Amino acid sequence: VFREFVNLMLYRNLANYDSMILITSEKGTGKSSAAIMVARYWCKLIGIRFDPERHIAYNNADVMRKIDNLNKFEPIICDEAIRFASSEDWAKKENKELKKKLAQVRTKHLLYILCFPLKIYKVEKTYLENYVNYWIDLYGRGEGAIYVKDKNPVHDSWRMKEFAHIGSYTEFSNKAKV
Repeated sequence: VFREFVNLMLYRNLANYDSMILITSEKGTGKSSAAIMVARYWCKLIGIRFDPERHIAYNNADVMRKIDNLNKFEPIICDEAIRFASSEDWAKKENKELKKKLAQVRTKHLLYILCFPLKIYKVEKTYLENYVNYWIDLYGRGEGAIYVKDKNPVHDSWRMKEFAHIGSYTEFSNKAKV
């Protein structure tokens, strides 16, 4: 499933898109590890070697610099994306500049992977509604659910209100229920 998902991302980007994956979970659940696994396999598919110094960014300036310097189709892992994608910091000048840049670089067809250590409702709305295409919620080490954004313009893109009807799930829940 993991490889099929990464293949889908590559086909999407080859079809003149760029893709942004949001990975959320509690601290220590493996967001960065999952992001690196995705980026490594992506790099293998496009015939390059994954390089942490080249493909991982830790702050706004680093993300901006990597967007400028990466070649077409390369991955960029935005580790600790809370630094720029948090709903609490949406008005900071450097965060606004990054959002503008993200809106203008589609032709590079980069794969963006955001590692966000808080709940999805803490992600700034522009990212959720305009940039993020797929959301992976890790509910355990190496286990997660992939959600696809709903394209219906009338509904909440991520159908957050419908999660209230699912009920809670914990580490004791049956995987089929999750």
